[in-house]
Amino acid sequence: MFNKIGQKEELAGKAVMIIILVIAFLIALYILFLPPEERRDLLNQEEPTGTPKTGTTFIELFSESPGKLYPLKEYITTKNIPSIDLYTKTTIQADTLSQSLFISKSLFSNNPQTIYFSLDSQDKATLFFSLTGENSGTLRIYINNNLFFSEKISENDVKLINIPTRFLKQENSLYFEVSSPGLFFWKTNEMHLKDIGIRQEIESINIKEQRLFVFTNQEISSLKTAKLSFYQFCEKDIGGHLTILLNNMELFNANLKCINTATNIDIPKDILKNENILQFEIDKGEFSFNQVKIQTDTKEQTFPYYTFELSSTEFNKIENSTLKITMVDDGKLKSALFYLNSEKLSLKTRDVNYNFYVQDYLEYGTNYLRIEPLSPFEIISLKITAEENND
Repeated sequence: MFNKIGQKEELAGKAVMIIILVIAFLIALYILFLPPEERRDLLNQEEPTGTPKTGTTFIELFSESPGKLYPLKEYITTKNIPSIDLYTKTTIQADTLSQSLFISKSLFSNNPQTIYFSLDSQDKATLFFSLTGENSGTLRIYINNNLFFSEKISENDVKLINIPTRFLKQENSLYFEVSSPGLFFWKTNEMHLKDIGIRQEIESINIKEQRLFVFTNQEISSLKTAKLSFYQFCEKDIGGHLTILLNNMELFNANLKCINTATNIDIPKDILKNENILQFEIDKGEFSFNQVKIQTDTKEQTFPYYTFELSSTEFNKIENSTLKITMVDDGKLKSALFYLNSEKLSLKTRDVNYNFYVQDYLEYGTNYLRIEPLSPFEIISLKITAEENND
């Protein structure tokens, strides 16, 4: 009798074990077929970052320091504007056309010389050469069949002769000849030239650039204050005058010194629109304007919101893009939602560092990143980095 009872208890135990195994199998199967993002949230896993290839070049697509974040609190929104480089600069270009020329003329012979050359720019050009040996007669020089130099030369020195710009073309010819000895028919006039070349001062000018940034209707309606900020870097020890326009309204108009400095400019709220055109213009000098930002303070609750640009070249060369978050080590639970374009990423961790794999979420052109904190915490560094594929 006791044997039968023992057998029944053993069978019941096996049945319970089978049921537990079936349930565990079904749960594992359910998790396996979940979308990757939901599966990571359920298991509290970080996005895979992949193993970088040997010799990989890493580039930084975006970088900010949001600081302390609080749920349901007023925030400043930052729009990052691509850097602006403005300049007026002159570069000297000297090209040697011939190492030496011998020109002569007598009653019975004539030995002129011709040199052909090209010019990318028909800006101011100067012919240079030096004389050597014994020279006699009048040297005449033509550019494209136009006489621009006629002078009797006896001393050996260096000549610098400006060529009239009206005679210059993309393809040019220089014709050298010496005068006849005239009544001294038994003589031969000679010219010995060496190191013949063209020297040009080429001007490069880029004094004005525009940048476009956008606001939503909600951003405009809740706007409290707006500010333009940037860092000015001087590349050349020449001052200039800077004019900044926003939607054709003047924001800034002042002389610039050749110094590296930060500038902050208040923006009147009534200037801002959905689509805004920011224009920087100088009259001279060589300046770079970096870390250009539009910062807005809103009346109502908003969350940290950033934009950054990816050119077609950058977009096609990047891979294994990663959103890297570095937080204060306080041991507390840090919880937030990150919206990268149309994708939602969930953060819930006590760790100091947390990464999301975001390669598939980036877009060509303007990208949007918004943080919605669900608990108070501080982000020291927020970056998106990628591997650069140079193949």
